Amino acid sequence: MRLGYFGYVNPTTQVGAPEHVATVLRVAAGYTRQSKPKADKSEVSPQTQDEATERKARERGCSFKGHYRDIGVSGYDPNAKRKAFERLLEDCRAGLVHEIIVFNVTRFSRREPRDAIPVVLELFDLGVTITSVSEGSLSWP
Repeated sequence: MRLGYFGYVNPTTQVGAPEHVATVLRVAAGYTRQSKPKADKSEVSPQTQDEATERKARERGCSFKGHYRDIGVSGYDPNAKRKAFERLLEDCRAGLVHEIIVFNVTRFSRREPRDAIPVVLELFDLGVTITSVSEGSLSWP
């Protein structure tokens, strides 16, 4: 294993490239949230969300760090303590996660856009992509 300026250099895929060019491996993490089961069972179970987010990470060519899960926590309540979400943000700030994958955007937040936008903008400033299994990806160049 050789290290270049930016990390691991795979000599088999870097034929003819300068030695300082590295393969960048994006790390994704799944975020799962479910406030409470519904009587009509229309919610997407945490297990279904976990499976879908991990599959999407692999489809996008990312390594998968794992699942951050807030079960029984409201996405509406601005005072709700989403401990796993806060850990995920800290890992993004530390550069350990480059992509957050959710089943759908409502798992990320159900707050008003003006309340969610500061977090989204911070993630974009960090270079983090937010991907929804069902709605696509959001990123800022």
